[in-house]
This record gives sequence, structure tokens and C-alpha cells, in this order.
Amino acid sequence: MTTTTNAALDLMKKLGEKTFKEKSTMISDVKITLRNISSKYESEIYEAVGDMKGTAFFNLLKVKTLVKSIVMINDEKFENSEEEDLKKEEILKSLPSTVIDELYKVYSDLCNEIDIELGFAKPEPEASEDDTEETEENNTETVM
Repeated sequence: MTTTTNAALDLMKKLGEKTFKEKSTMISDVKITLRNISSKYESEIYEAVGDMKGTAFFNLLKVKTLVKSIVMINDEKFENSEEEDLKKEEILKSLPSTVIDELYKVYSDLCNEIDIELGFAKPEPEASEDDTEETEENNTETVM
């Protein structure tokens, strides 16, 4: 390999380091830390849920994504082993869907924050109180 190739590979590695971040959330008295996942894991997840449809697809997609993205509970780090992933999946599948939805929202927000930092997305403007009241008025639905 040439020196130029090595330098290019080093730059690719640095790009990867910049694109992985962690975010923590509290559910009850448990601190859960999530990390965005690699395209390799995304591909594995889509392969695993590819034949499913509707709600089953989305539920399993969320669980499998969380299995790979949850890296720490309180101060206890996971080893990222296949055995641990199976246990995490079993536990996640036993949790109420509201907990799964909240954790997946945190994961999704993390990915969006990274996209904004990298310039792939623009931050959503914050709504003022006037905008909120106007939106609520415009969203009123009449049922006959």
C-alpha cells in the first residue's frame, strides 16, 4: 500500500469516529445509553425483519435496532457479544411498547442530531407559543 492510500484510509477512520455518538436517557431510575449503529448492523437488522409486514415489521425493527444501540445501563457497559444481544432482545421484547417507542425515539433523535452536525439535515425551527396556538387552532377537526 502506498503512503497516500494509508493517509486516505486514516481519514476514512477519522470520519467514522466523528459520526458515532452516544446519548443517554432516564427511564424510571435506570440510565440507558444508546449509540448510533453502523451500516453493517443496519443491514443485518433489515435482513432479519425483511419478510415481515406492518406493525410486526416496525416492532421488530425497533427492538433489533435497540439491541445493537444500547451500549450501557447505568454504569454497566455491554460487551457486544452475540449471547448478550440475544439476552437484550429477549428482555426488550418483554417490555411494554411505550418503553420501546420512547427508547427508539431517543435513538432516532440521536441519529438526527448527528445528521445535523454533519450537515446532512437542517435543524427544525423551534415553535413559538404563538405558532403552537395557531397550529392547535388549525388542527381542529369537525366530525359530523
